[in-house]
Amino acid sequence: HIKRPGVESYGYAGFGVGLITRLSLFDYTTKTSVTSSSGTDTATTAQVAFTLGDNDAGDEFVVDIFYDARYKSIIFETVSGRSKCPHEADTLPIEDPSIEIVELPSSIVTPDEEIVFVLKLTNIGVGESAFVLYPDLRDNEGNLQLRLDGAPLAGNRQYDWIDSNESVKTTLTVSRGPKLYKNKAITLWFRSACADTDTKSSIVLANKHTNDGSHLEFVEPCPKIDWAGEFKRDQSFLMNSVSDSTDFLQIVVMNPTANIRSIKEQHEEGRLQTATLLYREVGQVVWENARTTIEVENKEREEFPTKDVDINFVIHGEEDGYGYISNVDWAINGYVPQGTYEIMIKSTCGEPITANDEFDLYITQPIVGVLDYTPPKQYGSISPLHNEVLLSEELETTFTEPLNCARPFTF
Repeated sequence: HIKRPGVESYGYAGFGVGLITRLSLFDYTTKTSVTSSSGTDTATTAQVAFTLGDNDAGDEFVVDIFYDARYKSIIFETVSGRSKCPHEADTLPIEDPSIEIVELPSSIVTPDEEIVFVLKLTNIGVGESAFVLYPDLRDNEGNLQLRLDGAPLAGNRQYDWIDSNESVKTTLTVSRGPKLYKNKAITLWFRSACADTDTKSSIVLANKHTNDGSHLEFVEPCPKIDWAGEFKRDQSFLMNSVSDSTDFLQIVVMNPTANIRSIKEQHEEGRLQTATLLYREVGQVVWENARTTIEVENKEREEFPTKDVDINFVIHGEEDGYGYISNVDWAINGYVPQGTYEIMIKSTCGEPITANDEFDLYITQPIVGVLDYTPPKQYGSISPLHNEVLLSEELETTFTEPLNCARPFTF
């Protein structure tokens, strides 16, 4: 009962599930003064009934009740209690989700490995409740595969009951998608399982942090540059006096990942530094850089002088839409004596990442071929030396070098 005007409070605590409590009628006293020539009358009686209620299971409230003498009304003020769905002001939260990474992943993860996060999910609220864990996949441009405790995580994962101050440890792994090695970071949310979307916590999944931001990144192997055309088909090469040119040998190679990035893009955006052509004579140990002739612009004169440089497929030749580079010429004349040679392509990437050369360079299988600028000549006379030869007799002659007499004949 509130017996008289002024501010006097009486506490009321509501407990229970889906609480609705009705207070019986009680009296309170007001004074109303009316002044007239005959005197002053005072009226005193009124009755008020009210109901306090909350439909959310487990909510409890402590409410102070005040009487406002000026406006003749009852005032209710929540001073304590606990609540959820949503969390009410001036009460303790029944559910308060917290998520943290307790074991950070390595910053060096190979493409066939997983980025591993060990997470701790905690309810720091004052009561038990249900929660939901889910990733924001809008930044998953690389189609990364997320797994939680071994099961795919593409939507919500619900935890039915987590008690007050209880923690759950879980392992989340990230596998590389079909194309990208560097992906945007992904936000992981841990929130109330009810419709109260404001009660939530989040972390950012990333294993690489640089001035460019945070990313989920896998080590990119050194890109492959492979043989193409006749080099791939025959696994050999031949240059001789009947070739189109004895000064240059046209080299044909291809970029097998052209549908993802061109060679120039792999150089500008990835780890590729150079892709060179190497050669050595069969039986030798040291490889040498093959060279090509390029034009050098001369602004003072109209002509374009030339110079010879080491072949680098990153900057020499034009890659077509299918990844083929076929307009790089190996300068032979004046550099490489005739003989039998091995050639190979070597891709070189940035500073070493691991002890495994797979991530720092790529080398094709060598191809063996012949450079022969001088045609064979007959040495001496045909035998037998007499003028008349029997039909069953064979004629023999000697040449200055061995002939290729494999069938089908090329002469």
